[in-house]
Amino acid sequence: MSLLQLGLSLDRSGITAAVLDAEGRQHRLERAPVPTGYAALLAAVAELADRADPTRTLSFGLAIPGSIAPLSRRVRNCNLVHLNGHDLHPDLEAATGRKVRLGNDADCLALSEARDGAGRFGRVVFGVILGAGVGGGVMIDGLPLTGAGGSGGEWGHSPLPWPRPEEVPGPRCWCGLEGCMEQWVSIPALERDHHRLARPARPVRLPEIVRQANDGAAAARSALENYVNRLGRGLAALCNLIDPEVIVLGGEGADLGLLYDQLPDAIAPYVISDGSSAVLVKAAHGTASIARGAAWLWPGAAMAQA
Repeated sequence: MSLLQLGLSLDRSGITAAVLDAEGRQHRLERAPVPTGYAALLAAVAELADRADPTRTLSFGLAIPGSIAPLSRRVRNCNLVHLNGHDLHPDLEAATGRKVRLGNDADCLALSEARDGAGRFGRVVFGVILGAGVGGGVMIDGLPLTGAGGSGGEWGHSPLPWPRPEEVPGPRCWCGLEGCMEQWVSIPALERDHHRLARPARPVRLPEIVRQANDGAAAARSALENYVNRLGRGLAALCNLIDPEVIVLGGEGADLGLLYDQLPDAIAPYVISDGSSAVLVKAAHGTASIARGAAWLWPGAAMAQA
């Protein structure tokens, strides 16, 4: 059976590789930790690509938590900040001995889910990554809205809408600005808010916060309520702008079951029409979805940066 393509995704939690056939069936899924340092990262991507495709015959797409500047062709706006400013495309091709195409990770999530996932029946699909960082990608009629400079859908660096007095100016973001959505609705942001409320003796991660909330802990419940409200406001502004039919949630935050019950009510007060008609769904392909989207960068490659 001929294999369609190899896709890899990169974020602060690790590197994922997926191999698909022409029908989108997944044949391999490999993961590796992400190292510190640019040279080490190139080597880790090359090693994982070879593990996923020992024949070394497949080109691949790579999804990154940033974008490629159209003039310099260098990485920008990446929350793996040691990638910023590097000419990643030729460096990857030299390190791997393969042809490479690059795409934004949230764009790849939206592409994956709009093509054969939870958003496949929607004309306008918004993909959201809720993880160590926050990103957004827009698909319209099966094509990505990447914008004139490749930054279309960069929702994570829009400001929190309708801020409360205590939310102004907001936490400083790694991008240099204050109050970005990423600093309010990423998983580390939720954990920081819980720490502010509970003052625990040690860091408390998301699964424990959820467990404590289920047990009735006031700080945990308040942190989750704040999170849902802020995410709802952010998505409402997005609904007012592009009116998506489907909103697909990916990343660690997509596993928060309460979002699918509570977010519609959190969005509704801020939507200017009679109410958002967007269907809120979890990414069908789970943790593999972004890598799968990267694999689709080659056939029809409307999103490719080659």
